[in-house]
Amino acid sequence: MKSRLVCLGLLACCTPVLAAQTPDLFGLSTEYHSPSGFKFGAEGVYQYDFDDFSNNAIDPVTGAPLFEAAHTWNRRELDLYAKWANGFEIDAGYDWDRSWTDNYIKYSSKEFGDFRVGQMRAQVGWEPMEGAQSWTFLTPGLPDQAIFEDRRIGADWSYGGIRHWLFQAQYFWGSDLDGKYPGHTWTGRVVFNPVKTKKEVVHVGVAISRERPGDHMAHFYAAPEATLTKTYLVDTQPLPFTNAIDRGGLELGFMGGPFYAQGEYLALAAHRDNGLPEFHGHGYYVLGAWMLTGDTPRTYKDGEFDLPKPTRKYGALELAARYSELDLSDGLVQGGREHDWTVGLNWYFKNLKVMADYVWAQANRSPANLYVAPVDPRVFEVRAQISFGP
Repeated sequence: MKSRLVCLGLLACCTPVLAAQTPDLFGLSTEYHSPSGFKFGAEGVYQYDFDDFSNNAIDPVTGAPLFEAAHTWNRRELDLYAKWANGFEIDAGYDWDRSWTDNYIKYSSKEFGDFRVGQMRAQVGWEPMEGAQSWTFLTPGLPDQAIFEDRRIGADWSYGGIRHWLFQAQYFWGSDLDGKYPGHTWTGRVVFNPVKTKKEVVHVGVAISRERPGDHMAHFYAAPEATLTKTYLVDTQPLPFTNAIDRGGLELGFMGGPFYAQGEYLALAAHRDNGLPEFHGHGYYVLGAWMLTGDTPRTYKDGEFDLPKPTRKYGALELAARYSELDLSDGLVQGGREHDWTVGLNWYFKNLKVMADYVWAQANRSPANLYVAPVDPRVFEVRAQISFGP
């Protein structure tokens, strides 16, 4: 309880400082425009997180708690970009708490769509694709944590020139910029919007991919929906002799009035050599959010929901809930099963976003404590976020 009060106190202290920096960055515009149509600017996301755990489980080997309270920077991401009137664009991004983010060259054409070459996110996993600055909760749901492939080096194409439809395709031929995750991947995604206005959206999406890992290794895991822990309640451990990984996702979303809902079902199949059986995993989440201040809950573009744009003097207040479930046990591979309930309260004020989540997590069979007993931590977490850019 004491650490929770400390978290809230620190957050209250830092909020006026962050708010003073909005709506621009230290009083300066974040984008430069030339008369010729050239644009140059910066966008960034800075997140400071606080996690506190209760109902904690014990490691049966060491006797230490599996989870410990923490507070630190979770993300310090800065992107520099340049855009020309002829459709060309360059983006270079780095996160000082992780590594390289999106780095690419892009060309946009009204007739043929958008083309990019560089490092970017793979398209199976809707929540991670939307970007951390716009998440309704502090983390993606359990299935997105485990099944999302993350960034790779390659090329992609996106076309939204047919009314109600968006088509996307990617091919990755290398690792990321740090040399991790070698191999090849192709992805495809189709989005249908029977309704799409500024205040109302219906989203139906299907995404698939096939990865051929260069190291012939697969590994799937997820932490409880807390940002600052590396304790995984579900974990397959490395799966050697994997020659291909298939992923698939079904996306459903709705926005109308002050209400917003989103859900996703994700599944994977790891195909293995040397007579080893295929491994199958799957999971889903459903979330709903309500703008208590009556604002439109999200902006929507290119198949993704983004941050809302508050219209009231003191910003917008949002109440949200999510249920997520993940099953990584199949045959001889007992990665465990977990389900989480999360409730959250978010405040949006210009470039500032303050989030508070409470998570009920439960893993019936968890490798985290050698399957000795169920692991069901409770997590209280808070985030202060400042973001800027187009």
